[in-house]
Amino acid sequence: MNQMLFSALTSHKGTAALDGGLKVSFDTLNSDLKVRISKLSHDLCDGTNLVILLADNSYETLLNYLSLINLKIKFILLESQSDTEEVLSPFVKELCSTYRISFVLRKEALYSADKTDDVNGSLQNTYIYHHEIDDNIALLLTTSGSVGNSKLVKITYENLYENARSIKEYLELTENDRAITSLPFNYSYGLSVINSLLMSGGSLCFTNATMMQKEFWDLMELDITHLAGVPFSYAMLERLRFRRKMEKYPSLRLLTQAGGHLDPAIVKEFALSADALGKRFYVMYGQTEATARMSYLPYNLAAEHPDSIGIAIPRGKFFILKEDGSLTDSINTEGEIVYSGPNVMAGYAQCLDDLKALDTPEYLKTGDLGYFDDNGLLYISGRKKRIIKITGHRLSLDSIEKDLKEKGCDTVAVGQDELLVILLKSGEELLVEEYINNVIKIYKSYVIKKVDDYLYTSNGKIDYKSLSKMYAASK
Repeated sequence: MNQMLFSALTSHKGTAALDGGLKVSFDTLNSDLKVRISKLSHDLCDGTNLVILLADNSYETLLNYLSLINLKIKFILLESQSDTEEVLSPFVKELCSTYRISFVLRKEALYSADKTDDVNGSLQNTYIYHHEIDDNIALLLTTSGSVGNSKLVKITYENLYENARSIKEYLELTENDRAITSLPFNYSYGLSVINSLLMSGGSLCFTNATMMQKEFWDLMELDITHLAGVPFSYAMLERLRFRRKMEKYPSLRLLTQAGGHLDPAIVKEFALSADALGKRFYVMYGQTEATARMSYLPYNLAAEHPDSIGIAIPRGKFFILKEDGSLTDSINTEGEIVYSGPNVMAGYAQCLDDLKALDTPEYLKTGDLGYFDDNGLLYISGRKKRIIKITGHRLSLDSIEKDLKEKGCDTVAVGQDELLVILLKSGEELLVEEYINNVIKIYKSYVIKKVDDYLYTSNGKIDYKSLSKMYAASK
C-alpha cells in the first residue's frame, strides 16, 4: 500500500514543488528521492525501524517523508518550528525514551537520540533499536488532545492512500492544481493536502510564512489553486478583508476549511463570494483518527446550509449512536456521531507493545453529538465531553456559546459539574447574566470572567482543555 500511495510519482510530469527560489519537476523529485533513499538506507543500515521526523513546510521535509514511506521505516511525525530550536526538546526526549528511538531526522540532518550533534551518517556510539512493529503501520501522529504526552495515533499505508484518494475525488483535483502549505506538515489536515496533491500530479508551494506575512501573499500569486485553512485562518482572512480581494487571485479555485467549527455567517459569506467568482468553498470535517477527513459539504450547498458538515467522503459512512447503544441513520435523531471507512486509524499507541498489532475500531466514535436533517446532511449539535451538570440539569457548553454569540457576545464556555464559567471577550456582561438566569436558569453556580483573548492550540483551535484548567478546575 505504501507503493500505491506514491507509485504515480514516476509518471507525473511538470512541476512538483516550489520552495523559495527552488522549482522542482517531478523528474527531479524522483531523482532526489533516489539519492535521499540511498542515504537514509545507508545511515540506518543497522536496521532501526522507528525514528522521529521533525517536519516543517519545506522540500527537504517532503524528501524525508517520501523516503521513509518508501523504505517502510516507521516514524513519529512532529513539528519542527525553526532551525535554531533545541532538537531534543523535553517532549521529543520523552518519546525517544518511551518508544526507544535511536534517531531524530530533520531536513538533511540525522541526530542521535542520546546527543544533539548531527551524526551525518556516522552511527558510532549510537545504540540501534529494532522493534516488533506491524508491517502495515506507516506513521504515528499526535492529536490536539495528545500533544505533550506519549499517546499517538497509528496510521497505516492504507489509511494514507484511501484518505488521499477520497479527497482527490470530491475536490476533483488534477495535475493543474497547486496548493500552498498554509498548515503544518505534521498536522493531519496539512498532511492530507500534501498527499492528495501528490497523488493528483499537482504541485506544492512550500512556505513557513503565515497569512499575516507579505511573503505568504507574494507566493499566492504563483498560480495557487488551493488554499486550506482552519477557523483561525479564516478569522485572519476576514481581518485582511480577503473576500474583497479574491479576484486578485484568478488561479485560486478551491478554498477548504476544516479543523473546527466556523461561524455559519462566515461560511455563507465565503460561499457566496467564491461562487460569484467561479470558485468553490468547501467546509469539511475530520479527525486525526480518520487520517484527517470524514465529511465535506458540497460547495453548491454551503450558502444554503452553512451550519452543516455535509456528507461522508467517498467510501465512508456515518451513523448516529443512540443512548441505548444502537446505530441509526434516521433523520432528526440526535446522538454521538460515529464513522466507518478505510481511512479509520489502526488504534492508539502509548507504548512499544501497542505497535505490535493493529487495533482498528469497527466504528470511530467522534465524541461529537449530531443528527441528520431531511436532506441527509449531517449537523454537529455539541461535544459529548462538553456537557456539564448543575443541580441535576445537563448543560451543553457548545449550545451556550452559540446562544450567546447570537446575542452579540463573543464568549467561551468552560466548566465542570456544578460550575459554569463564561469567558467574555466582547459583548455586554449584563446580557450574559440575563441569559444564565432566565434561559438556562441557574443563579449561583457560575462565574463571568472578562478576558482579552482566548488560548489557542497550535492548529488554531480554542484550547478548551487549558482554559478549563485555568479558570474552572481550581474554583
